[in-house]
Parts: sequence; structure tokens; C-alpha cells
Amino acid sequence: MTREQAKKVRRIFRKVWRYTFGTVAFLGFVLLIGTAGSSDLDLTPFSQIVTQSAIGLAMFGGGLALGGFLEW
Repeated sequence: MTREQAKKVRRIFRKVWRYTFGTVAFLGFVLLIGTAGSSDLDLTPFSQIVTQSAIGLAMFGGGLALGGFLEW
């Protein structure tokens, strides 16, 4: 594999990586919004609200961090 081919493969891999973790972050955000809406309507018990919020926040933060959207 030449250097140009390796660059192209890395570029494609980076795009797929960012797209994948961007999608995970988006789904985590949607989960957070859905949990907030259902808690406002008193549709879910408090323990489930806390669990869903923690999972959604982990997905959102982890997706942004692993996808390279956040800088440390």
C-alpha cells in the first residue's frame, strides 16, 4: 500500500468514525430530551428517569468526545 492509499484509507476511516460517534451523540441527546418530556408528564418512575438520563448523558458526552467533536 502506498502512502497516498494509506492517507485515503485513514481519511475514510476518520469520516466513518466521526459519523458513527456523531450519530451516537445525537441519539443520546434525543434520549435526554425524551426522558425530560416523559418526566414532565409523570409517565415514568424516578429510578427509570435517573437511569435513562445517565445513559443518555454518557452516550452524548462519549459520542462527542470519541468522535473528536470536543477538545480537552
